[in-house]
Amino acid sequence: EDGIRDRDVTGVQTCALPIFNYSVSALAGAIWRSPILCVVLSLVFWFSCSLLGWMKSGMDRLYIDKIRINRIVQADQTLFIANEIGGLYRWDSEKSDWREAFETDRPEAVQLRMTLGAMDAVPRQLRPFGFIYDRNRELLVVGQRNFMQQSILHVGREENEWRDEEGVSLPFGALNVLEEPDGKLVVFTQAGLYRLVGDPVADAKGPKLFGFKVPLLSRDPFQPCGPEPGLSLGDRAIAAIHGSEAKIAIFSRATITLLAKSEQGIYEQVRDKKLEIDPSTDGVIAYAGNRLLLGLENGALQLFDANTLELVKEWKWERETPPRFLAASNNGNYFSVVLHNGSLWVIDAETNTAIRPSMREQGGICAATFAGDNELLIGSQSNRTMRYDVSTWKRQEAYAGSSTIWEKAYYYVVRPLHAVLPKPGELSDTLQFLVSGKLSVAQDSRRTDLQTAQKQLDPWNPVWSGAAFLLVVLGLGCVYMQRAEF
Repeated sequence: EDGIRDRDVTGVQTCALPIFNYSVSALAGAIWRSPILCVVLSLVFWFSCSLLGWMKSGMDRLYIDKIRINRIVQADQTLFIANEIGGLYRWDSEKSDWREAFETDRPEAVQLRMTLGAMDAVPRQLRPFGFIYDRNRELLVVGQRNFMQQSILHVGREENEWRDEEGVSLPFGALNVLEEPDGKLVVFTQAGLYRLVGDPVADAKGPKLFGFKVPLLSRDPFQPCGPEPGLSLGDRAIAAIHGSEAKIAIFSRATITLLAKSEQGIYEQVRDKKLEIDPSTDGVIAYAGNRLLLGLENGALQLFDANTLELVKEWKWERETPPRFLAASNNGNYFSVVLHNGSLWVIDAETNTAIRPSMREQGGICAATFAGDNELLIGSQSNRTMRYDVSTWKRQEAYAGSSTIWEKAYYYVVRPLHAVLPKPGELSDTLQFLVSGKLSVAQDSRRTDLQTAQKQLDPWNPVWSGAAFLLVVLGLGCVYMQRAEF
């Protein structure tokens, strides 16, 4: 596919661009009858279209895509959102706007944020994880890896205005932070599970070597909690914890593994199942009630009976667009699925049916999470979060913050102009779609996974917009020629 795209798209673009230039030149010649002016206007038109395309592509890659919501956290009465590069914001009900949380002046944090912003896609090795409210300690916790791949737990407290406090180092190979039904935190690693039993901030005081924390075993606030024997998972392993029972589902190397907590507080393996798929296949997982939902990179959504791990039903939606985020209600009645193209689907686990709710945000949804048994929070763009009642699909509340001047310029100037002008530079999307048949494309599979935002193709937009532009310009030229007196 890459070879066809790189070799042929340049030729397609080279052939398409003169067609649009000639149409502009013909209209200018019909009106002003000046060869020099025709050439000048053609060059100005070409430069304007190219500049606009570069502007939109640059703003998408470096700004708009990086500030989109990808996590929503309900912390008691406070609502938080996080964007692609880990920026965290809380809703200020008095000002009806989002305020920055986890503010910090640490140079390494600022440097990491700037580095992630300059990348085409946030690599999974540097992506923040966790985003959980520890209701027992009244802390918001986030796991963050640094450039040395050392995972640090960061916390925020309401009494400290939710400022960033650097906590303890997480166990080696940490992949995620999970919350047990009783509110305790468990760190999911490639080797096993570790429960947080100490103070995540007080126990962080210790020596540093070359600016990085040196773990002290005597002050380690984490306690191993199974399983035995330990796990040996890949670095793309994912896990989900049951909302009301101390059970954990793990997906790694094409294998589903279920763990359950014993009376001693240790997680033990209950059952596992090897799927007949490529072991390198990425996935996302959610677990609630007696159902387990697994989403795969080929676009398949598989619903399993958690008691037997037998497949109950499978779906593929919207040209096999892969899922990005899954969430489950605590009562196990519903699963939410956010696809990479911005669509939201909801699965009723009792009837094993799926619907695509009719809502204005469809096609631009970035994240979704359940705030209760029947309440779903969805996020779109960088500052819009809505609360819906799943039983009626009526919007209950909207949290819409103010936009920056760059967002306003993008949504009200750059994007509308880009939509109406021809864009031969995007014919590569058309050819890529014809070759692969996919509307979502991973940007770098070696550094990303299924939770990393994928490039969305709009293959026919450059074709139809270009055709419409030609018809309008040539139509204006014909009308002028018919009415002009020579």
